[in-house]
Amino acid sequence: MTLTEKAAHLKGIMEGMEFQPTTNEGKLIAKMAELLDEMAMTIEDLEKRVDVIDDFTDELADYAKEIDDDLTDLEDLVLSNEEEENEEDEDGREEDGEEDWEDGDDDSEDGEDGEDYDGYETECPICGKTVFFTDEDDPEDVVCPSCGEHFSCVCDGDCSDCGDPCPARDENRED
Repeated sequence: MTLTEKAAHLKGIMEGMEFQPTTNEGKLIAKMAELLDEMAMTIEDLEKRVDVIDDFTDELADYAKEIDDDLTDLEDLVLSNEEEENEEDEDGREEDGEEDWEDGDDDSEDGEDGEDYDGYETECPICGKTVFFTDEDDPEDVVCPSCGEHFSCVCDGDCSDCGDPCPARDENRED
């Protein structure tokens, strides 16, 4: 039984017992019953509002959780992309094949970031992209960051038309 039903039941009992609202005690009890009825209706109204607010806060909590999950996924995606972009192999090239230097050779020209680069550049015989390497790298096993193929930069003297100065070819001519 709800509070309003209980208050209505109390009024019914008062009417059924030949209640006298004209006496001082009767006037007091009638006013108290009236007050109980108003309080019961107010409490029921407040309970309904609290239920609506509880439902709304539950929806907000679920929505906030979804936003938090989406934000976490977005942060993971952004951080994952930044890690991929920032991962550099031992040659100073980014893993995705983008070179850090505009032009690198043994004349120590500046790269994109303004740092000097003392190394060599060659063209990958497979994909044609520019590949940079240093004296620390094995010239017999150069790895192209673009296509991943291994090739040798050691001249065997059989390079007839490469156009670059070739000590091995020049030595063969002197013989």
